[in-house]
Amino acid sequence: SIFAQMALGGAGIGIAFGLGLLFILYSLSRRLEREENIMQVAATVTTAYLCFYTSEVVCHCSGVIAVVICGITTRAFGAGMINDPHLMESFWILLEQLLNTILFSLGGVVWGVVIANDKERTDTGGTFSGTDWGYLFLLYVLLNVIRFVIIFGFYPLVSRIGLKSNLREATFMSYGGLRGAVGIALAISLDSTVFSVTADIPASFVFRKDSSKVFGMVGGIALLTLLINGTLAGPLLLKLGLVRNTATREKILAQIEEEITDHATDDLLHLLADPRFQDVDFAVVISHVPCFKKLTLEQLNSAVARNREGAAPRDYSEPNLQNLLPYLVKESVAIHTAKSGTSKTAEEVEHDFVYQTNNVILLKDSICPLNNSNTTPFSSPEPTTTTFVPASTISETEHTSLSDFDLPTDLSPPERNETILSSDEVSLRAYEIRLIFIDALRFEYNEQSKKGEIDGREGLIHHLLVQSTDFATDAANRGEPLNDWETLFIAEQKYLHFTFGRAIQTLFSPYLVLKKFEGDDRGRSREYRRLRRDVHLALAFICAHQHVQARIKKEFVGKDPGADSLAAYNVILRESNNEIKKAEKVLESSEENDVRVIISHLLCIILLNKRARHIEGLSAVGFLTNRDAHHYLEEIERALDHLRRCSSASHGEMSQEDKNDSLRRFVALIN
Repeated sequence: SIFAQMALGGAGIGIAFGLGLLFILYSLSRRLEREENIMQVAATVTTAYLCFYTSEVVCHCSGVIAVVICGITTRAFGAGMINDPHLMESFWILLEQLLNTILFSLGGVVWGVVIANDKERTDTGGTFSGTDWGYLFLLYVLLNVIRFVIIFGFYPLVSRIGLKSNLREATFMSYGGLRGAVGIALAISLDSTVFSVTADIPASFVFRKDSSKVFGMVGGIALLTLLINGTLAGPLLLKLGLVRNTATREKILAQIEEEITDHATDDLLHLLADPRFQDVDFAVVISHVPCFKKLTLEQLNSAVARNREGAAPRDYSEPNLQNLLPYLVKESVAIHTAKSGTSKTAEEVEHDFVYQTNNVILLKDSICPLNNSNTTPFSSPEPTTTTFVPASTISETEHTSLSDFDLPTDLSPPERNETILSSDEVSLRAYEIRLIFIDALRFEYNEQSKKGEIDGREGLIHHLLVQSTDFATDAANRGEPLNDWETLFIAEQKYLHFTFGRAIQTLFSPYLVLKKFEGDDRGRSREYRRLRRDVHLALAFICAHQHVQARIKKEFVGKDPGADSLAAYNVILRESNNEIKKAEKVLESSEENDVRVIISHLLCIILLNKRARHIEGLSAVGFLTNRDAHHYLEEIERALDHLRRCSSASHGEMSQEDKNDSLRRFVALIN
C-alpha cells in the first residue's frame, strides 16, 4: 500500500499538474508578446515546485516521481506550445547549473562534517569509522556489479525494441552510471528530517547514527563515481569505439570543414571590401586565423565568383586583394613547381599554373593599381570606391553605401511643391531625429559587442561607447547638437574618477593579466595599450555612425520624406559626419605601422568570431556533433587568446617590392 501510494499517487499528481501546465501554456499563445513568453517560463518553474510540494507534503506521495511525470507529460504534449524555446531552454540550463552548484556545495559541507567526525555530530550521531570506509568501497563495487546485472539482464529485450542497443553500448551504460544530484538531495532531506524529529528525544539518537552513515555512504559513492567512472569514461568510450568516426562520417566532416573554410573566405572578402581593412596584410591573417593557412588561388577565385553572383550589382563592393594575392601566387607556384619537377623554368611553371586555374581572370579586378611611378599601372579596372560599412552587417546581403542616396541641394518650392519651414520647426524635427539617431547608435554598439567586433576585454570599450550615448541623449535633451565623440571622453573621465574605475580598468586589461607576452615589448607599453584602445574606439564609433547614416538614408531620405523632414535629416547627417571626422583624426595622428597592426588584429578577431558563430549554427541544426563543434571552438578560443597576447609588429610580411613584382607578373600572365 505504501508503494502504491508513493509511486502511483505521485504519478497521478504529476499527470494532473502536467495537464494544468499544458492549459496555461496553451492560453499564453501570443508568440510575439515577450511578457507572455516570460510568463510561460515562470509557469513551468511554479508548476514544478508546486507539484513537488503538493505530492510530498500535502498528499504524502513521492514528490520526485510527481515532478518527473509532470515533466514527461509537458514534454510529450506541450513542446509545440512554447512560444520561445530558446528562452525556455536557456533559463532551465541556467537554473539547473545554479541549483546543482548550491546542492553540491551544501552536500559537500554536510558530507565533510560527517566523515570528519565533527564533535557536535558524533555526540549524538556516532562516527564514520575505518570500517565504514571499507563498507563504502565494497558498496561502490557492488553497485557497479548490480548495474551490470540489471543492464545485461534486460539486454535481450532492449536490443530488440525501440532504438535498440548493442553490447558496446550496454557495457558503457553499465559502467557510466554516476550517482549525483538526486541521491545527495534525498540524503540531505533524510538527514535533516531525522535530526529535526529526534531533537528532543535522546532515546532516538540511534536514528541519527544511521542517518549519518547513510549520508556518508551516499556522498562517498557520488565522489567515487565522479573520480573513477567519470575520469575513465572517455578512455572507455574510445576503447569501445563509440566515439570513433566512421569512414563515411570522416568524409562528411571533410566536406563540412571545406564549407566552413568557404564561408570564412566569403567573410574575408566582405571585410576586405571595407575601407577599414584596405591595408591589412594577409601574413597577419595567416598567423592568427588557422583555416587560411591552406587557402589556394582556386578557393579564393571561387569565393570571388560566389560573392559577385550572390549580390546585386548595386550592393557589391570589390574586395581589395593586392595584399592577399602575392602570398597565394607565391605559395601556389611553389606547390605547382614541386609537383611539376625541375625540368621547367620558374616562368614556365608559373605560366602553366595560372592557365590551369579556372576563371582566375575574376581575381584581376580585385587588384588595386600600384601607386608607383616607376612601374606601368595594371590594365585591370580600378575597384569601386567604397565608404565605411559596419562590420555588423558585412555578412548580410545588405551593403548600403553612404553615397547611394544623395541629398538634393535644391529644395525650391516649385520643384518640391512644398513650403519651406522656419528654422524653429526644422530644429524641432531635428531634435526628434537626433534622439532616434542616438538610440540607433546604442543598438549598433550592442550588436558589435554581441558579434565580437568589440572586444569586451579591451579596456571596457563597450561600456564607454554605450555610456557616451547616454551622455549624448542628455545633451540632446538640452537642445545641443550631436556630440557623442566628446561625450565619449566625458564618460571616460567620469568612469576613471569613480573610486575603483582605474583599478578595474587595469585589472581587466588583457595586457596586464599574468600572461606571457609575445612579440616585442610594445605589448607591455602603456602607450601602446592606450593606442590600441583608442583605435578600437574610433573604428567602432565610425562604423556605428556610418551604419546608422546608411539606414536613415535608405529607410527615410530615400523615400521622399518632404522638404521639412529632409532639411532636418540633413542637419543630423552633417552633425554625424562632423563627429566621424573627429574620430578619424585619432587614426590619422597615430603611428601608421602601429595602427596597421592593430587594425589587422581586429580583422582577425572579427573573422574568428564569425567562424565561431557559423560553427555554432552548424551544431544547432545537427550538421556537427557537440564534440566536433567543441573541437573547432576550442581551436578558435586558442587563436583569440593568442591574438590578445600578440603585440608583434611583424608577421613575416612580404616587402612591398616583392608584392608589386608578384602582382605584376600575375596580371601579365592572365592578360
